[in-house]
Amino acid sequence: MSTHQGRKVYTPDETEKHEMAGRMYETVDLQLAIENGHLNSVEEILDRLKLNADRLSKVLKLDTWVSSEDRLCLDLVETIQRTEKQSTH
Repeated sequence: MSTHQGRKVYTPDETEKHEMAGRMYETVDLQLAIENGHLNSVEEILDRLKLNADRLSKVLKLDTWVSSEDRLCLDLVETIQRTEKQSTH
């Protein structure tokens, strides 16, 4: 690792790459929702972001997650619903 003007230069590990990919996917989802007219105001965007933050917070507390086969796309809604179904049985 080297530094440049108070910054660190390093090679990210796989965990860091996955975290950044997740952030990218969230950004692209938001961009597509705006471009396709699903979100038309700042309030709608803020509501979507709050909903996603709430879902992410819930999922981070769970021991098991539901994702695509390649584990690249986490299904927040299905993960939460699965846990809720299990807790009612």
